[in-house]
Amino acid sequence: MSADVFYEIDRALSEGLITGNFQKYTERMHLPLQVIRVGAPDLNLSTMEELEADFRLYHDVMRLHAVTDIFREITAQKVHENGDITVACITHIMSRANRVLDPFGTEFDLTQVNEKWLVRTIRGTIRHTDWAPGKAGLHNPNT
Repeated sequence: MSADVFYEIDRALSEGLITGNFQKYTERMHLPLQVIRVGAPDLNLSTMEELEADFRLYHDVMRLHAVTDIFREITAQKVHENGDITVACITHIMSRANRVLDPFGTEFDLTQVNEKWLVRTIRGTIRHTDWAPGKAGLHNPNT
């Protein structure tokens, strides 16, 4: 898989989360989706309803913090024997030219379904997974 393919996934996820477009977001998600969080219980999202509830939480917080862009820089990529791919990256969440929080590491396990790459697992840092509940020490760039 080329970096361009991952960046297509990245754009779909980011645009979906920022704009609240759940359809766009789900086009690149595989159910069940596992979200592995350091220092917190894993999330296992098996239904569209569970995925949408999680999506709405993050979208609402992005609106609260006036997020205008999310982008990821690939740092590593590994192809597994079964053909799945793990992509490690640094994630940046921005409000205009300001960081909403410090860049953080994220890994995505991707699987190919009907010739389309989908996210099967997301591994993130505790700082990222706690920013929605307000535990990450975020600042509001508009205040």
